[in-house]
Amino acid sequence: MHTNDQPTIAIASNFTVESIREPLEYWLEELGIDFKVVFCPFDQVIQQILDPGSSLATAQFATILLQLERWARSPADPVDQARLQQNADLFVKAIQTAVARGRSTDFLAIFCPPAPSLLQNSSFASIETTLHDGLNRLPGVDVLTSRDLEVLYPNENYAFYFDRNAEHLAQEPYTRLCFTMLGTVVARKLYALKSDTRKVIAVDCDNTLWSGVCGEHGPEGIVVDRHREDLQRFLLKQSEGGRLLCLCSKNDEKDVFSVFNQHPEMPLRLDHFTKWKINWNPKSDNIRVLSAELGLGLNSFVFIDDDPFECSAMEAAIPNVLTLHLPPSGAEYESFLRSVWDLDLKRTTDDDRKRMFYYRQNAERVQALAQTTSMEDFLDTLELRVDISPLAKADIVRAAQLTERVNQFNLNGIRRSEAELRGLLNGETAECLIVRASDRFGEYGTVGVMIVHRNHKRLKIASLALSCRALGKGIEQHILNKLVTLAQSAGARTLDFDYRPTTRNTSFGMFLRSLGALKTNGRCSLDRDFLIERSSVSSSRFVLDPNLRYTD
Repeated sequence: MHTNDQPTIAIASNFTVESIREPLEYWLEELGIDFKVVFCPFDQVIQQILDPGSSLATAQFATILLQLERWARSPADPVDQARLQQNADLFVKAIQTAVARGRSTDFLAIFCPPAPSLLQNSSFASIETTLHDGLNRLPGVDVLTSRDLEVLYPNENYAFYFDRNAEHLAQEPYTRLCFTMLGTVVARKLYALKSDTRKVIAVDCDNTLWSGVCGEHGPEGIVVDRHREDLQRFLLKQSEGGRLLCLCSKNDEKDVFSVFNQHPEMPLRLDHFTKWKINWNPKSDNIRVLSAELGLGLNSFVFIDDDPFECSAMEAAIPNVLTLHLPPSGAEYESFLRSVWDLDLKRTTDDDRKRMFYYRQNAERVQALAQTTSMEDFLDTLELRVDISPLAKADIVRAAQLTERVNQFNLNGIRRSEAELRGLLNGETAECLIVRASDRFGEYGTVGVMIVHRNHKRLKIASLALSCRALGKGIEQHILNKLVTLAQSAGARTLDFDYRPTTRNTSFGMFLRSLGALKTNGRCSLDRDFLIERSSVSSSRFVLDPNLRYTD
């Protein structure tokens, strides 16, 4: 049942688009995404973008579907290049204006398939590329070109997408099949924004990354055909998008390493993999070991294998690992993997691109900790440096990721979208801060975000999330010290935490209990006495147990 305070998907288009409602609402119900679908007035795309009170500008998720040839038509020429360029420029400027307003709206622009008669016209492909490059750099804006749609959902008979009669009668150029595809794409993008991210891909070797069995045929007998190359390039792109790659293979290590060493033409190299478990143990056991070593929950893993037995065994042993059984034919590998919504990449940040290096540095920290006599000695030699500074526009994507992905050390589990953070950044009611850290082993990157509100004599912490890779190093205490400083500068007498226990944020509850913040009356706060006492203490020896099993 729809309610007035329900978040909305607003759809604007320069053609009749209402037939997208049924497939889109089907997917929203299937996915449990409680959004209401509303339609903007016909062919008023730029007006809707620029009007701050329009349905499109006030929606949580604004979807714009465009058939570009409609912007290129004039009485003299059905494809007026100058007219097309002029309208494209106006569109980009309108989106830039909307983003600059700082409203809490995520935009998705989809350039829909051109008519069959225009498929060979290079003008539209060129304009799509220009629009993609102009819009994709803007915060909170995603772009899909007609080429992207064709890659996601190949259509062998392109003509099936078009309905000349409906176009003539109602300016509705597409068939039910095409609208089903478009509704699916919109739902898929929204799912990517709202769902937890799978962070690790563990992949088999023999007859998966290459054709042949390295222990039997030797590295010289291994074949890396075109389809395996495509698979490796797909995985490489996943790595560049922030996912960790691991090898999980029943083999001898030396045989696998020999293949990588003697096949330098392969897109993937051994140093693209964060970790590997190459032995004769059950693969489910190896995934559990990888989970423990990386400090990531099993529900963060994707497992890819060609062997139906290994896939069935993984599904039975660890059902919350996403197990992907590759098709029998290598020709189907890439299309199969592109059909997996959980492998869709979100916007990439510098932290995403560096994630593999962060985890390798953390392995060095773990090794150093094992060689010290106590946690205190380890922290004394860590040379930890923590920077807590105001959120900048360049940090919004990463800050939103932290609220969406961090589960363990998360104050209340409330997710904050990029659009919502932009709104807070431009408002005056909240202060948003990000946390960066480094030590003698290297950088942690941007690992934390917090949102605080000043309210008379109270400082309210509305959001606080710290990445799992930063836990157990003392960074928690630097955050607490910063909150105390903020409270003192604001003249606040208490720190109020908007703490809400979830099934996964037990470590945050531990942290608050260690401070005495959880009260018997249900409040979660630190009073004036604590603030006075804390202001004279530069640090604390309380740190979270680094052996905790984190899920972030």
